[in-house]
Amino acid sequence: MTADDADRSSDEGDASPENFPTSLVPALTEAALHLSIPSGKSDGSSGQGLGLALRLSGTLAERTWTVRLASARAPGENRVSALLAHTAVNAGMSDLPVVGSQIPAALARLSALSLAARSGVTLTTRQVKALQALMAVTGGGAVPLEAEALAARMSVGALLELAGKPLAVWGALAGRGALDPSGQEPAGPVVPVEGGGSVQLWKNVDRALGPLHVRRVGVVSDVEELRLLLDASLNLQGVAFEAIGVGLALSLDGKYRVRALLDGLALAYAAGAVEVAGAFARDSVPPKGMRLAVSGLVAVTTPQISFVAAGLYAELSDGSASVFLIGQVSGLRVPLGPVTLTGLIGGFGYNSALRLPATPAEVPSFPLVGGLQDSKKLPVKDPAQALAALRDIIPPTVGSLWLAAGAELSVFETLKARLTVAVQVAPDDVTVALLGVATAKFPQKGTPYACLTLGFQATYRTSTGEIALRGALDEAQSYLVHPDCRLRGAFAVCVWTAPSTRSGDFVVSLGGYHPAYRRPSHYPEVERIGFTWAPGAAVSVHGECYAALTPSMAMVGGRLRVDYWDGSVRAWLDAHLDASVQWEPFRFDVDLGIRVGAEFTFCGTHRVELGATLTLWGPPTGGLARVHLPLVPDIVVRFGAGRDQSPVTYLDWAAFHARVLGNRALQAEVTHGLLAQRPPAAKSLAPQEEQSASAVPQVGPDGFSFALTSPLPCPAVYVATGASSSELLAGAEDGTVHVRPMDISGGTAPLTFSIIRASDSAYITVSAANVTELRQGVPASAFGPPLSRADEAPDPRGNRELLPGTLTGIRVTIPGPTRVEALAAVSKKELDHKTGASAGHPLSAKAKPSGPVPVAGTRSAVATTLKGTSAKRQAVLNELRSRGLAPGTAAAEDPTDYRTRIFTAVTADPLTATSETNRS
Repeated sequence: MTADDADRSSDEGDASPENFPTSLVPALTEAALHLSIPSGKSDGSSGQGLGLALRLSGTLAERTWTVRLASARAPGENRVSALLAHTAVNAGMSDLPVVGSQIPAALARLSALSLAARSGVTLTTRQVKALQALMAVTGGGAVPLEAEALAARMSVGALLELAGKPLAVWGALAGRGALDPSGQEPAGPVVPVEGGGSVQLWKNVDRALGPLHVRRVGVVSDVEELRLLLDASLNLQGVAFEAIGVGLALSLDGKYRVRALLDGLALAYAAGAVEVAGAFARDSVPPKGMRLAVSGLVAVTTPQISFVAAGLYAELSDGSASVFLIGQVSGLRVPLGPVTLTGLIGGFGYNSALRLPATPAEVPSFPLVGGLQDSKKLPVKDPAQALAALRDIIPPTVGSLWLAAGAELSVFETLKARLTVAVQVAPDDVTVALLGVATAKFPQKGTPYACLTLGFQATYRTSTGEIALRGALDEAQSYLVHPDCRLRGAFAVCVWTAPSTRSGDFVVSLGGYHPAYRRPSHYPEVERIGFTWAPGAAVSVHGECYAALTPSMAMVGGRLRVDYWDGSVRAWLDAHLDASVQWEPFRFDVDLGIRVGAEFTFCGTHRVELGATLTLWGPPTGGLARVHLPLVPDIVVRFGAGRDQSPVTYLDWAAFHARVLGNRALQAEVTHGLLAQRPPAAKSLAPQEEQSASAVPQVGPDGFSFALTSPLPCPAVYVATGASSSELLAGAEDGTVHVRPMDISGGTAPLTFSIIRASDSAYITVSAANVTELRQGVPASAFGPPLSRADEAPDPRGNRELLPGTLTGIRVTIPGPTRVEALAAVSKKELDHKTGASAGHPLSAKAKPSGPVPVAGTRSAVATTLKGTSAKRQAVLNELRSRGLAPGTAAAEDPTDYRTRIFTAVTADPLTATSETNRS
């Protein structure tokens, strides 16, 4: 056996009797028995039965224990039995490290743990008193049997001492019983056992112990340790401390080690008009995905300025840290011309995400806009709930970083606004948001006749390409003329750009859409702009309106409703307007009407209503009028051209190009590889033509790319390879395009471009280039298939607004030069050769220099020479490969194809070499 084995055997004990640890053997040190013999008849008719009480005391692991057993029969009751066991703990706050010596020993201590069990389903007060009397006679200073310990069939309890006064806390373990419902006093509250394999006992105390105020105490126990916890506050000379979950933990591993606990701490201080308050809390059970969560809140208030800050530090399950901090300063008065700065707010977060408001109506209560003090989402009176609410708004997210800054402004004391700019960076997204709320009252003095509170948000996300501006009125704080005339409504402006498949789509809406419009799923829902007013007890007025603009149509409308009722009389007025306009070809449709009616009860219920509706369409203008009269059929009047008779005027190319395309043309843009231009010389004697040529942009060959975009859909894109030949780069050869305003269906509009070398007008191919299709959404009103005659009128339900993913151009990227591996080391033997005019090729003594000498001066001559010496050059490469000296692939080594790229690699013709005699 090794020394380690011996030590381990000594610590853990041996199975042999002589090595068994005696500390684990319970020792019986005292026993007591008490019998209570009833008086009177032996049959027990007096109601008093035989009473038995037994007490056993001893020690175990250096701690005393006691077991009590009692069996009694109260007069007129059934016999009941009870078992009470307890063990001494004797641990208190004075055992805390560092600060324990400063805490009075009798302030808060855990004296003992108890277990109680009893028979019977229900107990009466007489039965409880009989059991308590029997257990008391055994003496020995045991824990008294509390009435609340018998409220359940089995209970666990803790005996505490607060300032020297005993306090018992009991909780039900199993078989919750009930007392006899005969008006007897209940045995006491039953504290439920919480899950998770632990027993948690809490009791509200609400007791003042000098400067210490204890709200509740609790004992939490599991298989590993026992914890004594207090929620208390301490007030010392104006400084109030509040502890949440402060206490100590006693290990149950046999060594009974003590450690300090603190779930939260709050501080409050007041000195005149200056107030300081702060709190931090640690989650005893961190949220999912966290190993540790500590949050804090601090507030400083002075007569002029107040400061509030809140933050969170969390350790996530993967070991990374998550942090966020928000701070707010209010009460400032900094004049900036007509604007006065009254407050600041800001924050940042690392490995945390900022959940922006889903709707503009939520913006005023968003903490980074409404503030930490005024936000409806943060209950400042309860710091723990406020911090929990912040964690929901700013959850930990690995890889996410955000920064926000905002200000509170006042403009001429008439308009007050809060604006916040937030930027959030995630691994696959960047979000920029402007959030704000504005409030205006007119006039400022006296009774205001108008008040508006508008919440708005503007966002841009790179992942979706959506740019959105949305706003909504706060109905609770917006009115006109009278506080009872409440205003409501919202607006939205949304544009979709790349990389979204809806790129090119947009919508502008004030108050929503046409009632029959089928809103696409990605268009926002927008509340009607309207008002509700009850100027009198018998009158109510409701009004609303809307206007919207989409790629295919525009729509506008509204409704007004007035109701009057007075006993048996009711009257109403209802007016409406709904109009829609189709862009190309231009058509409009208008529907408006009004109805006035009354209903009264006199010898029955009588109703009368008058109304008229008008429907217009065009061009040319036509319509239908309908008059509604009581007792007679409706009168219908038709005028102008009919819907199916209205001719459609289509556009020619010139009109379509000007009106629909805005005279836009094909665009060519260098997206990468554009070289910096040379600054012009101070004085130049070059002809005007040469100066203009030098101003032409130049590009480099390293990853040069360009983009071609067309205002028209491109069913196919070709590159010219010759005067009468081309190569398909994108799209399909049989692709077609529709132009609705020109009544073109299945037309062909291929895009063909060419790259021509300026020196010799030769076509340059891009077969080795990378070609990327550029696709975006185009409006169906312009490029959708022509409508049939029955569909020429604008459809308020909305046609297909967008044709997503339409090919509108390409991006061509010329690959940069391919890097090859460096030439390997060459032996000296391979390099040794003769020198002079008769010397041979270093790789072969018989090889002689041969081949035409390139004519200097033009790049074309260099390219021609390269083409003519291709075979000889290939022989050299083959020789290098046979000797293991040629790195890379043959394609990378062979410079023959370089002649086709010489015009992109060399921006000018090479200089002409001359001899010394000719250079004079």
